[in-house]
Amino acid sequence: MLLNILTGTIVLVFRPYTFKDVWQLLKYARPISKLVQYHTMSTSQPADPQTGVSNPVYSVHLTTEINAPFETVWEVLTDLPKYHEWNPFVRSMTVVDESDPNGQVPQVLEVGKGLVMICNIPPSLSDRKDARTVNELIKVVDPVNGTLSWQNIDYPNWAMQAQRWQTLTRTSDGTTSYDTHEDFNGVLAYFLKWFLGKSLVESFQGFVTGLKSRSESLAAGTGTGAGAGN
Repeated sequence: MLLNILTGTIVLVFRPYTFKDVWQLLKYARPISKLVQYHTMSTSQPADPQTGVSNPVYSVHLTTEINAPFETVWEVLTDLPKYHEWNPFVRSMTVVDESDPNGQVPQVLEVGKGLVMICNIPPSLSDRKDARTVNELIKVVDPVNGTLSWQNIDYPNWAMQAQRWQTLTRTSDGTTSYDTHEDFNGVLAYFLKWFLGKSLVESFQGFVTGLKSRSESLAAGTGTGAGAGN
């Protein structure tokens, strides 16, 4: 019996995994992790408020230069109802507030409000049936310094911590430098890194490409532009 268990475990670990397999694992881990969170204490250190999750297991970090004014890029980033027009990664982003009994929440980024995202991994401008729903909490909205941040709330900290940062910087020639990173920690972050890392990077690249294209098109007066993906 012991040999059978060991053999089965080896097959489970080393068999080829599809994207669907890993996402299903993360999906079913949500209710399980919430059941046991009351019996487990996280030992991770608090996250640095300026850098995201402390000592991350996995990070995605991208930068680009955008030939558009700071204000234009900020407008694209914060105009949530138009995300589907240019963003192949985050197909929709909806602000939610459980304290609002009518559910009529203004679609404006505000610290303390929730976000429900529909994400394509890998990126695509089509609305796919296998798109993923992700829940976030808005942590930073700073239009003066061009900073946005939100934190994933699908899992308790011991299972998964994830915080994304986006920062715009004005350049001397009137264009904009864009920097984004997301840090992941917790047990499930290892699965994310090993099995979904490449697809997640592609999705971030699609987001950055779409943001750059959209912002530069608006700055040029064409009003078009979309991200990469099919």
